[in-house]
Amino acid sequence: MKKILFISSLALISMRSMSQNGSSISVNAGPDKCASPSSTLTASATVTTYPATIAYQVATRTYNLESLDGTSLFANPGSRLDDTWLANVNLGFSFSYYGNTYTQVCVGVNGRVTFDLGRVTTYDSWIIDSYLPGVVSTASPVPNNTICAVFRDIDPRQGGNIYTKTIGTAPCRKFVVSWVNIPLYNASSCSPGVGGQTFQLVLNESTNTIDVNVQQSQICTQWNNGKAIIGIQGVQNGAMSPSTSPAGRSGVWAATNESWRFSPSGATSQIPYTGVYTWTGPSGVIGTGASINVSPTACTNYTVTASSYSNCSGANNNSDQVSVCPRPNPDFSLTSYRASASDPFFTMTAVAMANPANYQNLGFYWEVVEVNVSDNSPVANTAVYSPECWWYAPVTNTFIGYNYNVSYTSTNNSGAAFYGNPCTNNNVGKFRAGSKYKITHGVWTAECAWQQISQFGYIGSAGLLAVEKTEITYEDPRKAREEAVSEKLLVYPNPSSGSFIVNVENNKLKEVYVYDLMGKIVYSKINTTEQSIQIDVTQLPKGLYLVKVFSNDEMQVQKIIIE
Repeated sequence: MKKILFISSLALISMRSMSQNGSSISVNAGPDKCASPSSTLTASATVTTYPATIAYQVATRTYNLESLDGTSLFANPGSRLDDTWLANVNLGFSFSYYGNTYTQVCVGVNGRVTFDLGRVTTYDSWIIDSYLPGVVSTASPVPNNTICAVFRDIDPRQGGNIYTKTIGTAPCRKFVVSWVNIPLYNASSCSPGVGGQTFQLVLNESTNTIDVNVQQSQICTQWNNGKAIIGIQGVQNGAMSPSTSPAGRSGVWAATNESWRFSPSGATSQIPYTGVYTWTGPSGVIGTGASINVSPTACTNYTVTASSYSNCSGANNNSDQVSVCPRPNPDFSLTSYRASASDPFFTMTAVAMANPANYQNLGFYWEVVEVNVSDNSPVANTAVYSPECWWYAPVTNTFIGYNYNVSYTSTNNSGAAFYGNPCTNNNVGKFRAGSKYKITHGVWTAECAWQQISQFGYIGSAGLLAVEKTEITYEDPRKAREEAVSEKLLVYPNPSSGSFIVNVENNKLKEVYVYDLMGKIVYSKINTTEQSIQIDVTQLPKGLYLVKVFSNDEMQVQKIIIE
């Protein structure tokens, strides 16, 4: 527990020192894995940057006024001046505006700020004789790189205050300027009821968005014709462009309790995520770093989080999940018995090793072949026995059997069809004394490749003697068969959408079956004499299936992937 807490603390420190910001992030925990017995998980992520500040768009937003407090710009005696660019103030972070980066802003009395710091203590014009986008005042044009929170002719000598502050934590801080309850100039000439003006400007770190929050902005038509402007002005050219202003907020207007946001609308780009990855399992945090090694004992979901990423909106979507399953165990026990001492035949029983219950698409394969006692080579002309005639397996009663010589159909106790010699005359499904048999059990899952175990059982006079066990990893015995008949049996296209063609060269089809990985028949066509048929199983779930065909005296199998 102490170790986990220590790792978490390191991750937290790293998050503070290596935080990476962007408009969105795409995290990839990699494909689902097979642990045998362990597996290395590796994450990657790409961050989409915030839009470039070469252009802006403006939209209304939910009214959200920050608290009206901070450091007063009128703290010093004699600082209450009219029509003045009052002070240069530190933002507390870097802010991009029309493609340039700034760390300070100059605050003016009349409800606007500029990044032209050389204007500090100079005249801040109150005249508005045209509107954004445009010149605004021929006598004193809007300065370059200016933001009009609410540009009106207000007079702090009559009351009110201007506050500045930086709030929040990196990389999502806010610089706030609040003009609080400041009367209009020549307020005594205004109509009764026109009070102080209260509004606010917010510059947001990382996103470089600009918010204007208006608690109260009233009209006094007796002065400056009641004109006011909300808007932004970029680097000035001959047309006073670029500039942006909300509809209806550059002219004569009044407002209460409204907010606007100016958002950069330039291009974005994708950059690699370079921050901290945090991995969690069912019990919590299991480590940090781009890669981690896990050894689950059952199919387990692991989540990786790009833990030092933030997009300042609270909806990061900065994680991904991967499933890891331990390799299923194909081992099994093998016993035999006979009904009486005089019975020359034995019945063998195989019990498969139990595997975790939460596997998805766990497939089984069973095969029985008679072999020579001396060298374990297959006995010529012996069939591959159908398991349903003799098998007992509490894990599953679904098997996939292959038989090259006959096409007899029978069913097991669950109703699933299989192919093999009939279980009569004590010759199939019964095992002779003095003979040796190779029993193979194979398993696979969507995550784990094929694995099998073969046991060789010699039937002595006293019963079964398991003389040998051989494990073959990742070697699918069906592969050689499929390759051997690939020139005869064609299944295409593969992968397929579920509609594909089965073709047997120089031969005619008799029976065609499609199995899922659990041995269930999901398609069948019998009594056909065609060389090629079209199969449509588009209704089936995506995954791996087996196509089994019979033509004359030969059985062939091919895998088909439906995606």
